[in-house]
Amino acid sequence: MSAIQIPSELIELRQSIRDFIEREVKPAEAKYAQELQETGAIANAEEEKKKIRRKSAEVGFYQLHMSEELGGAGLSYLGQVLIHEEVYRHGSFLAARGGVLASVEGPTPIFRVASEDLRQRYLEPLMRAEKEMCFALTEPEAGSDATQIRTRAEQKNGVYILNGRKHFITHGAEADFAVVFAVTDMEKGARGGITAFIVEKGWPGFEVTRLQRTASTVDLPAELTFDNVEVPASNVLGEEGQGFYAAMQWINGGRLHIAASALGI
Repeated sequence: MSAIQIPSELIELRQSIRDFIEREVKPAEAKYAQELQETGAIANAEEEKKKIRRKSAEVGFYQLHMSEELGGAGLSYLGQVLIHEEVYRHGSFLAARGGVLASVEGPTPIFRVASEDLRQRYLEPLMRAEKEMCFALTEPEAGSDATQIRTRAEQKNGVYILNGRKHFITHGAEADFAVVFAVTDMEKGARGGITAFIVEKGWPGFEVTRLQRTASTVDLPAELTFDNVEVPASNVLGEEGQGFYAAMQWINGGRLHIAASALGI
């Protein structure tokens, strides 16, 4: 059985990622060598990662996975595996998880169903690493079975009234906005009754109510609460009722990157 032949352009891309980490990430991380050795983390990691993300976006690495239609490079799945493996191969704290390459905070292919208005207001700043987001799906009563979410969105007078609670939301406290999945038709449920909304931090009724602990020493996911939050109809991401399918596509893409990262480790 013949081995996979990696195209030369992907080998060059992998080397470019390697050079970027050596040039931009490792010197920044060296300043925190003692803290990393003593605690296994960097207290100021988010601020440092923001700087790295913006540099990565400027040279085009941060949005490599996005389609050309959305302003990315349309990188193949093989290419995505190679660059995620490369990032984690270095064992760099600042390069990983939303450092050099986008993670939950960054641009996602789910925006292919977004209106032109939503792309301009939310996707374009994400692509430049000027704004950050989070993926708000998991709930206390709906963890691994996302079909059972209870957050509701009812349409009244041209807006959606959002009520519910999300928990263990990665990057929830830091995000400028959340992509929130809510039930818009109880009878249909996951089969055409769950809709995706873009909800901005600071809107009345939207609060980060607490940070939550996990087995990780570096992640502090958040609980998000929505109390009669008014969401404009223009902030529906895609078609009403199609949110669950979009969420599953998003998760599947994440699985590829997680597996590739494990190869690097």
